[in-house]
Amino acid sequence: IKASAHPHPGAYSHYKDHRLVVWSSSIETEIPIRGVVGRVLMSKPERGLLVQCGQGLIWLRSFEAGSPRPPGVGDKLGLSVEDELMAIKEWIRKQTP
Repeated sequence: IKASAHPHPGAYSHYKDHRLVVWSSSIETEIPIRGVVGRVLMSKPERGLLVQCGQGLIWLRSFEAGSPRPPGVGDKLGLSVEDELMAIKEWIRKQTP
């Protein structure tokens, strides 16, 4: 994330069909909780959003959500193949008379 911060385009993930650009973050080593990869586990105004990564936890300190509502506790970041397939199936179902 640090390597792609300003003046570069920023690191990114996805949240509800929108790009979530991350400008700064920090690694969490003290909190012993674990969750689903990509899930927002905690929110603190002074630290940002705590997100479960593949190998630990990270605080997203500065980010641009790109969606009408920023992510919160319980939301999942990233793309899910299953969710994308279901959305495509639903779109096809609506297109078929």
